Amino acid sequence: MILLDGIVSGAMIGVISGLGSLERPFVIFGFFELIFGTIVIVGAVMINSEERDRVETGSIVVLISSILTLFVGGIGGYTGFIVGFIGGMFGLLWKPTEEAAPPPENVFWGNKEK
Repeated sequence: MILLDGIVSGAMIGVISGLGSLERPFVIFGFFELIFGTIVIVGAVMINSEERDRVETGSIVVLISSILTLFVGGIGGYTGFIVGFIGGMFGLLWKPTEEAAPPPENVFWGNKEK
């Protein structure tokens, strides 16, 4: 949502390009929305790694960049904040599961042990 809002803000520049200095805030806010949206995606990839340290770091990155989108975001920034905040909190509250039992031996390809 944050990235989409940044793209829409950038597209608005083309619509109001004849207004002179009034387009400058759209350029700045659109640029920051694209930056924060990209940072949220990087943090989400870190959360998805399932390594405890990377999950915590990714969660903090997502939370901080989601909070910063409140200052530059339009409608997509606000909805992106809500979704990013919830995802970041879930990432911080995540506890790793215990080690699962090893998978059974592969008996389908003739690797039967006798």
